[in-house]
Amino acid sequence: MIPFLWALCLLSCALCLFADHKGREGLKAVAKLVAAASFVAVGLMAGAMETDFGRLIFAGLVLSALGDALLLSARRLFFLSGMTAFGLAHILYGAAFLGAAIAVEGPFPWSVELLGVLLAALFGHGVMRRLWPNLLAPWRGPATAYAVVISLMLAAALGGMMAYALPIPFAVGAVLFAVSDISVARDRLTATDSGSRIWGLPLYFLAQLVIATSLLQMPVS
Repeated sequence: MIPFLWALCLLSCALCLFADHKGREGLKAVAKLVAAASFVAVGLMAGAMETDFGRLIFAGLVLSALGDALLLSARRLFFLSGMTAFGLAHILYGAAFLGAAIAVEGPFPWSVELLGVLLAALFGHGVMRRLWPNLLAPWRGPATAYAVVISLMLAAALGGMMAYALPIPFAVGAVLFAVSDISVARDRLTATDSGSRIWGLPLYFLAQLVIATSLLQMPVS
């Protein structure tokens, strides 16, 4: 069933991009919502509700799907609500990653986590340095706050992976999710339209699929 859901999600993503190119907003909305529902279903099929870790990840998947729905609108309020939903999803993922690392390692190896923080900070700094010149003034504050949230999630994921407390795919999914956010920022928050959704949207859905499927690698107890 999970391979079918992967195929459904990725095909729906491709259909969403096609509909966006053709200006068919109704088809675009349906395709995007089907893709989002698919990765939520993958989380359920992978046993998300069997552990506290899984429930945090599942809540993040649901919030991400909600963000997808809200970002279908071009209105500022809906966009801010959608980005808030994605920000909360990042926080929940980060909390799950950090909690799993602490549970496995006992006294958490903070030196490893600090290395994760450093790598995440470098990522966040690089992204903001590249985006800042083109960011529309009203979005600079929200974009900075969002970059901090992304960096914290990355720090938890990379630190957990390097401490051998998290399976590698979770860190891969976290990185893909963070990189896909760049396309949203370039597409919606800057003064230029780079067409970055062409690569950002597939990367985003792949990230969610990887994170959801990785639940199969986590112990039930």
